Amino acid sequence: MPTRTPPYNAGPILNEDGLFQSDIAIEVLESRVCTSVTPGLEVQAQGQSDHVPVLNSVHVVNSPAPLSSSIAAPGNLSVTYSVAAGKGTVRLTWTESDPSVTGYVVMHRIGAATTFTQAGKVTGGATRVFTETVTAGNTAIAYNVIAVTKTGTSQASDSVSMVTSPSTPVNVAAQMIVDTTTGTNNVAVFWMDSDPNISAYRVLRSTDGGSFVQIAQTRYAGYTDTTATPDTLYKYTVQAIGTNANSAVSAVSQIITAPGTPTSLVAGISGGKVNVSWDVSDPKAKGYTMWRSSDGITYKQLATLAGATNRRYTDLTLTTGSVAYYKVATTGPGGTSLYSTPIEVRMPSAANWSVTTRFGNELVLNDTAGADTILVSQAGTKLIFSVNGSLLTQTLTAGGLFIYLHGGGDSVTIDASVTSRATVVAINGSGDTVNDAGTTHNVWIDSDDSFNGAARVHRVASFEGGVSKSAGASLPNPAGMRSYVTLNLSLLGAGVTPSDCLQGQAGDCYLIGLFASLAGTTPSAITSSVVDMGDGTYTVQFFSSGSPQYYRVSNQFASIGQGLSQLYYASYGAANTVWAPVMEKAFAYYRRGENTYASINGGSFGEVYDALGIQSNTFNPASYTDAQLFTALSGKLGAGKSVAFATSLTPQTLVRAHAYSLLSVANVNGVYKYTVRNPWGFGGSSLENRSGVAVLTYSQLLTNFAGGTWAA
Repeated sequence: MPTRTPPYNAGPILNEDGLFQSDIAIEVLESRVCTSVTPGLEVQAQGQSDHVPVLNSVHVVNSPAPLSSSIAAPGNLSVTYSVAAGKGTVRLTWTESDPSVTGYVVMHRIGAATTFTQAGKVTGGATRVFTETVTAGNTAIAYNVIAVTKTGTSQASDSVSMVTSPSTPVNVAAQMIVDTTTGTNNVAVFWMDSDPNISAYRVLRSTDGGSFVQIAQTRYAGYTDTTATPDTLYKYTVQAIGTNANSAVSAVSQIITAPGTPTSLVAGISGGKVNVSWDVSDPKAKGYTMWRSSDGITYKQLATLAGATNRRYTDLTLTTGSVAYYKVATTGPGGTSLYSTPIEVRMPSAANWSVTTRFGNELVLNDTAGADTILVSQAGTKLIFSVNGSLLTQTLTAGGLFIYLHGGGDSVTIDASVTSRATVVAINGSGDTVNDAGTTHNVWIDSDDSFNGAARVHRVASFEGGVSKSAGASLPNPAGMRSYVTLNLSLLGAGVTPSDCLQGQAGDCYLIGLFASLAGTTPSAITSSVVDMGDGTYTVQFFSSGSPQYYRVSNQFASIGQGLSQLYYASYGAANTVWAPVMEKAFAYYRRGENTYASINGGSFGEVYDALGIQSNTFNPASYTDAQLFTALSGKLGAGKSVAFATSLTPQTLVRAHAYSLLSVANVNGVYKYTVRNPWGFGGSSLENRSGVAVLTYSQLLTNFAGGTWAA
């Protein structure tokens, strides 16, 4: 029997052709043992591939000991690594100068192992290539090669190292999830990976079959795509990131996202009907389903609406005093969306009030019966109305809220949470009570009504000129109007601006110019002085000897032609607001009681300030240095104080004997600039642009303006 000896004392047994009879570490005859080889040979190797860190002190243990030191070890060992179809392949190449070599033994050391073991063998000395498939992901592997001859083996070659790519993620799945904070739909992508050493993944996405683009890199085996749009086909794939290389991309998971969920659901009650409307950010929507419940728990479908823009439904079936809850879902290529947040509607016991939209941007609550209790509060962008226990929710609008009380004996409470502009009009209905905590709100009431709160209150005992408080009553049109046009436009729009002020054929630049100054610096001076009565008339508050007086005028204005752009006197503004011509029309009666446009030709800024209950002072710009004037004017504008200038009879460039509004001042590279506006609204001189705006230096200001007036 042969004797078993430690493998490090043995070389491979070869047949007569010099080929292997068995692996390394085999049984050998004791008489064949080579005692001249030092057991436990160690080789210190220094090396670095192009892709991996330097591996120092590589121990080669249990490699065949050389039978002859004259056999040259393989040289120039190199390794390449590639991934295809989810499999990693290692390819080794080397050189050999000894013609007696008949084959090679390839050794490898995997991961944290401390010793090399046989990876395989190569038959034939001329074949110097070895490949193997590696299944371990993200793992360092070192290789060396030993040459074999008929008489013995060489020492091991210098080792080379590489790191395998990570395992390819599997079981990739995409599904819709709901963000519990926002209620929006997102796409969650999940996957599995058997490689515990992965530090990151690339998430790639394709839209509607296009090329894949990375949308995220994450440490976790999951990612939430919050950028996916509704009703869209998305494909997802995942790739693991490794030290030396990335894994192959995973199989594709695709999904058609759900339709966009309806938002901003609001309801209006008018004439016993409930009008429900909503928004949705989904251009691919195909339609909607409307649902209603009487208890907020069990819903029944009311209707199916076709078309992406058909976002309105009128419910004619509710009875007086009933309660209903409405919700809406979108239908589209991705199926059916989540339901909208439900809204509650409580029908009035009698059809004596309604909430509607006027001029596209104003909410109007009309109460016609009287003796009603109205509560208004705000939650985010929604206004919540409670009228005698009936509930209604509406989205805030830029034009603000108007509440009209007509029957008398009503109680209105506007909560401090209502931050939008709000106006209450309770004229010609005695015994109303208004509680309004909003500091920017305006309340117009009869002298015998009750008021509590922080809003600006106007107590109208009577209208000037003996005008009745009845609906539609107003002063006669001023003399000189010629033909006229009736304008159904918003009084204040989303807010007053200087561009609302366009002077017409009356010589009242002092009036329109100062209106523009106030609109830019103190808009509350305008918004608290005029109100839409809701019946085709407006009320303007002017002061006489410190006491308020009220002038009621109609929505008829002097016209040159038939179009809205052909107003003869002050025109409506750039945003189609009519407050400037309304206040000009009232001023035609206020100034001298003549009720003519001719009576307002020529005047001073001071009398307009007085009419609005604002103290003012005149000043001479030439009395200030450039720096002093800049400091004074910037201080005024910064404090919300309006400033207007008047040109001399012989200005250098601007229109003579004319009013200009100061819009702003600025320090431009050490030069002070003063921006003014001509109330004509178009170029009146070479310094003005087509909007009538001119930017002046200090010297230009002095050579054009004789003086100015500012609010005290």
